[in-house]
Amino acid sequence: MKTSKLNLIWANKPGCSLAVAEFWIGREQLWFTIFFDEDDRRLRIELLPPLGEPTISLVDLSEAEGLIETAKRELLAMSEMLP
Repeated sequence: MKTSKLNLIWANKPGCSLAVAEFWIGREQLWFTIFFDEDDRRLRIELLPPLGEPTISLVDLSEAEGLIETAKRELLAMSEMLP
């Protein structure tokens, strides 16, 4: 088992007027998204099931923490522009 690269991509999601943060393991697996729920004005994480066969992926914790913190900060800044 080897450590996989974790990537953060900004994307659109149906039903959300703000961008969502997508976290990918490598280029193949969308792992989860973080988005601002405009109904209750809270940040939410949407966990996504792996496609196909169940696999085990390792990601570096400090890398994940840094990307999650970046997404959180930017999503909250975007949410301040909502009416």
